Amino acid sequence: MKTDFFKDCTSLDEVKKRYKELALKHHPDRGGETATLQQINAEYESILKNPFFSFAEKSEQEQQEFIKYPEIINQIIGLYGITIELIGNWIWLSGNTYPHRQQLKQTGF
Repeated sequence: MKTDFFKDCTSLDEVKKRYKELALKHHPDRGGETATLQQINAEYESILKNPFFSFAEKSEQEQQEFIKYPEIINQIIGLYGITIELIGNWIWLSGNTYPHRQQLKQTGF
């Protein structure tokens, strides 16, 4: 979802602060339009579900797991005949994996 109201925010605290300001300004009880507040609410909910903003709230171990994914994928992306799929927090490999078994084993598969 495109964010028109929160595009300058770089942290979850900034998003929350900006939401409060926008809600006070655009609330229908304060002379604002319902449609505008609904748009703000939709953008706010979308941002809160975005992993970028929830990343900082994760434990250090969970953060390390997120950081590992690109490293692992970069190590295996050039292997011929392998399909890489991200399913939730799993990296799923299919295709012709047998010829690459040693390299896959070294990367933790």
